[in-house]
Amino acid sequence: MGDPPVVEPPPRGLRRRCRARRRLQRLAYRRPRRGHRRGEPPAGAVHRPPPPRAARPEGRRRRRAGPGRLQLVNSLDRATFEGTRVTYARPGRIPGSSNVFVGELLSPDGGARDAEELRPAFAAAGALEEDTKVVTYCGSGIAATYLAFNLARLGRDDVAVYDGSMTEWAADESLPLEVGAPKRG
Repeated sequence: MGDPPVVEPPPRGLRRRCRARRRLQRLAYRRPRRGHRRGEPPAGAVHRPPPPRAARPEGRRRRRAGPGRLQLVNSLDRATFEGTRVTYARPGRIPGSSNVFVGELLSPDGGARDAEELRPAFAAAGALEEDTKVVTYCGSGIAATYLAFNLARLGRDDVAVYDGSMTEWAADESLPLEVGAPKRG
């Protein structure tokens, strides 16, 4: 007996599909089904791990070493990440974050690249370290879901997405932002 068939959405709008998939997964895990207790799957259902949870990293600082380190991964283009282009209320990035541009994750025809091709980019960003909690963010949370999706393809199914992302963070004057090229080391 093989795995049940997986229904794939139409091959249009890869980023939109990723967000729609997360939303459907979230609804499936949160809404109790008729005749079932909350959290109990219906008879014959295939168990799938829950989708990445949305996180709000406000007030959290990236710890340099030790278990439980937090790594923020920005999915915006390099100019927006470094703050040379002002796209949101204030230029820059959340302090301590690394960058994996979502456009580099797509093949030339607009489809998904092989997961193993993406491994070096995520490893350089520190998103594949085992003792690290990864939170992806972008402008409002849409492109960040595609990073979380690709990290799940690489075996990291514990990634959180900062829903609201730079739109929310940059609007709050009390929250810090870094501008310029990230410091190495």
